[in-house]
Amino acid sequence: MVDAARIGVVQCMNDDDYNILSNISQSDMDDEDFEDATEATQNMLGSLAEKNFSANKPTARLHEFDYSDVAGDDEHQAKSLLTKLKDGDNFESGLNDLAEQYLKTANSEPGILIAVQFSHKGHELVAIIKAPYEDVYEPDDEVGLSQISEIIEDELKKGVIYPRVNYSLDEARPEETGVYQKNYYAQHWWKFLGLKDTKTNNEVLNEWIVEDIEEGDDENPLSEAQSVDDFDEIKRDLDDEKLDGQVTITISGIDIRVRLRDVLERNIFLVNDGSYYVVIPGNEPNVAVTGHNGGEYRKEILDNLSEYNSFDDIQ
Repeated sequence: MVDAARIGVVQCMNDDDYNILSNISQSDMDDEDFEDATEATQNMLGSLAEKNFSANKPTARLHEFDYSDVAGDDEHQAKSLLTKLKDGDNFESGLNDLAEQYLKTANSEPGILIAVQFSHKGHELVAIIKAPYEDVYEPDDEVGLSQISEIIEDELKKGVIYPRVNYSLDEARPEETGVYQKNYYAQHWWKFLGLKDTKTNNEVLNEWIVEDIEEGDDENPLSEAQSVDDFDEIKRDLDDEKLDGQVTITISGIDIRVRLRDVLERNIFLVNDGSYYVVIPGNEPNVAVTGHNGGEYRKEILDNLSEYNSFDDIQ
């Protein structure tokens, strides 16, 4: 269960200015003036808190703090800010610092920032949510607290949770932050918190291939392979990040996404018997509808099929 203790709402504008629209304490959350805004925030917060963050997820990634520009024994500015917001020491001052930190970041976009102190499974955390607002409603200096519900769209698109918690070990990790972006993984959303870049295995593999193409390198081992006899040598030359990147096999207009490792280690076979086949040996297959654009749901379909075509039957 997610239990919000305080909610702060800040409007960041195009001219690098900002307004603190609300600072809602836990005792105010039942007030009808704040009811809609609190409900929308709680819904987005609940979705964010349940994300399974990892270093290799396109939409929900773990980032560590970047200390490369922090001198000597100085504190990491953004980490200190997150700690200040989490612990509640002068929360409104923290909201001012948050807006200023965000607006000075290159390519930051105007919008609503929501900072939430909350507890989840016995841990005290802070969340920063970027909330888009309705195009037809442009907030201005006269926005009242009761109007916030008109601004916030109840849909999570960008969010940050600090610190990262490994719930299976009941362990908070203050050097790690979970960053969620539903669509394009924009750099300004993690850079404003002074975090290190995190690339998925797919991005590492793709950048390596693209760099070779742009530099006119004709000796990329993946492009030079002539037969499966070359697979073992290719695999020895690649690190785990590249091997765990995904490639797409396309036959008759059907795309099959698999790890490069599974092709090179022959966990997946490409068979030419007059026509081409992709053969994946293993146990009974599982057919499911999975989330779109990095969504996390998985719904099994075609359950309990008892018969499958044998390979001998495929002509």
